[in-house]
Amino acid sequence: MHRKWGARVQITSTTDPLLYQNKLATIDRLEEIVVLAPASVARFVHDTGKELGTSVFHNSETALLKKQAIQIRNSLFAAIERRHESPLGPLASAPENLRTIIREFVELEATRSTDALRDREFQKGIIYRRRA
Repeated sequence: MHRKWGARVQITSTTDPLLYQNKLATIDRLEEIVVLAPASVARFVHDTGKELGTSVFHNSETALLKKQAIQIRNSLFAAIERRHESPLGPLASAPENLRTIIREFVELEATRSTDALRDREFQKGIIYRRRA
């Protein structure tokens, strides 16, 4: 990723796609951060055709995304409440397919946000050198 301190990640438990979009509209330099939310993971699942192991059918895409986001949030909150002794902490109690999807989402978004940061730095004349 070529970022000394990793990517900036904003975490929220927002599930409603419309409220999520409104929240995003208030964030400065949104393109330079990763927004990890049930709504963003549900969108990623939808856009990539990934499977969460649930079959939910609704009349609208917004309703489907909201239902999936609620399921994601509930899985993560349930993992927090379970007893865990793994070094991963509560994440170890989350379903493995959900952990994989979150990891893929964050890696992709971290790369995208780093590229946006580097583009802005380049536009401002900030020189970034990669370590050999």
